[in-house]
Amino acid sequence: FTQIDVKLSDRHSITGTLSVFPSTVQNQGISTLTPARAAPDTETNGWNLALADTLVTGPNTLWRTQIALRGFDVAVRPQGIGGTTLTPDGARGNYFNTIDRQSRQFEVGLTRSHSTIWGGRSHLITLGAQVVSTSFDGIDRSGPIEVVGADGRLLRRITFLGSGALDSSDVVTSGFVQDHWQVHERLALDFGLRFDHDDMISESTLSPRTAFSLALDDEGRSIVKGGWGLFFDQVFLQVGAFPGFQQRVEQDFLGSPDRPLAPPVVFENRIDDDFEAPMSRVWNVEFDRQLTESLMLRVNYRENRALDRLIVNRVTDGGPAALLLSSTGRLTAKEFDTTLRWTLSDDEELFASFSKIRTD
Repeated sequence: FTQIDVKLSDRHSITGTLSVFPSTVQNQGISTLTPARAAPDTETNGWNLALADTLVTGPNTLWRTQIALRGFDVAVRPQGIGGTTLTPDGARGNYFNTIDRQSRQFEVGLTRSHSTIWGGRSHLITLGAQVVSTSFDGIDRSGPIEVVGADGRLLRRITFLGSGALDSSDVVTSGFVQDHWQVHERLALDFGLRFDHDDMISESTLSPRTAFSLALDDEGRSIVKGGWGLFFDQVFLQVGAFPGFQQRVEQDFLGSPDRPLAPPVVFENRIDDDFEAPMSRVWNVEFDRQLTESLMLRVNYRENRALDRLIVNRVTDGGPAALLLSSTGRLTAKEFDTTLRWTLSDDEELFASFSKIRTD
């Protein structure tokens, strides 16, 4: 990691950063059920180059421009050649999947923050726009998989059709506005609205958000915070490439290759016509209390209702067999946590915390 800061004037500065994070793992996922030969080697190479320009154009106005270029390459390499055998005791043979993928992302963003007095109260208004272009290409190729019983008899064979060559790209254009309103010395409110347009799925979304912070006493020793908002996740590039993935072919057997139970079934890859961007409705409430000069208590509850999550279903009725990618997944997560912080000295702190999370 390298960072260079250049101060052009008292009101103008530029920061450049470069980070590189390569990683190599031998026998990825090795375990009792996955011996070394059946565990692949993985190699990743990531880098990030960013430039941020900060300019003050007045006593109450700040402009920030950011440009970033990122890359992330991943390779998954089996130990040898041949397929995988799945047994009741785990995987045997060679790892079945080979991946060699290169990804690139370009991002440019501009924000303007301006503080003003309106109605006798201060407002910090932030406007911003962003464009993110992402692409990837490479191969995702799978070999045969055989499922056998405890006696070694063949039960199912899975093969794959197609070259496994993939590519996909997306451009997301965003804009947002946010107002931090100091309603009272002890009460602050935040209101925001974000717009996103995703070219890959041709969908535009609006996501409102709000938050508050209330001091229960003049000294600010007890504070209640909370917020609510809609959050749309960026759609994975694999969605655009999904129809091009290798087709899965399954055939069941009665113990041996010469005794097929049924003809092979070819699963085509399809995307649901009603596909939508994943969305989350999130809200939280938090209580902070400064018990003593050195003890601080924090209690927080957070709930996330995630809608339109990506899910792949096997479809075998009403037409050709298919793996159908849809946005019909649902998830609810409820999280409670409490933290006690004890400040021992200027450079020493001790934390004790408890968390409980439930999902369904």
